[in-house]
Amino acid sequence: MSESFDLAHENSFIQQMVKATEKILIETAIYPSKEEYKKAAEEYLSENQSEYYENLLDKRWAT
Repeated sequence: MSESFDLAHENSFIQQMVKATEKILIETAIYPSKEEYKKAAEEYLSENQSEYYENLLDKRWAT
């Protein structure tokens, strides 16, 4: 049961992050590049999920 709760929480977190990132991007680009998407995601995480963002070991995004 604990694993399903964690998965549901993780999915919710990802959906929230994607929606917030899209809101940031829609102001500047309808079809953002990968780099624009990464910067918007990083902006959201640093402003709204700072504890999670600070705990990331590798801040260089995978391509």
